[in-house]
Amino acid sequence: MRKIILIILILLLAKVCPVQAGVWWIDGHLEINDGDVYDGELFIIDHGSVDMFGGIVGKLETWGWSTGNIYGGEIDWLWTDDNTVVNIYSGSLNILASRPDSRVYLYAYDVTYHPDGGLYNQPWLEGRYISDNNPFSFSFYGDRDYPQLTIVPEPLTLLLLGFGALFLSKRK
Repeated sequence: MRKIILIILILLLAKVCPVQAGVWWIDGHLEINDGDVYDGELFIIDHGSVDMFGGIVGKLETWGWSTGNIYGGEIDWLWTDDNTVVNIYSGSLNILASRPDSRVYLYAYDVTYHPDGGLYNQPWLEGRYISDNNPFSFSFYGDRDYPQLTIVPEPLTLLLLGFGALFLSKRK
């Protein structure tokens, strides 16, 4: 009787808390929401795309002209490679590894670069997201893996820069 109750309990927990590991998402669109858990690696490849609004991903890897938009959730590792584009608007990230042929756009302000002291004593960033003013910090993986990161300033900053350029051009 105890074995039957234990089996039923395990099946109920598996239904309530689904965990997926080593998932390959090829040439399609995936949406990750609150309650979704990808405990292992999640590969987005071959023109695939992912929108992450919540949930937990152990390691998110983008390859082969794929696209990722991170609006929330938790990612332990984000690994970009092979002509991919990832936009980070919010969420929790521990480690970023970005290869030279991929691009990562971070929509943030008050960003500070620290040359060491991050995870594994690697360089790290901290700042605030534009979308929700939440603070963030994450480490880079390796010394050569961060030149592909572009920090996109808030719209007001771009507007002020535009007005400044316009004012300077009118003065001449």
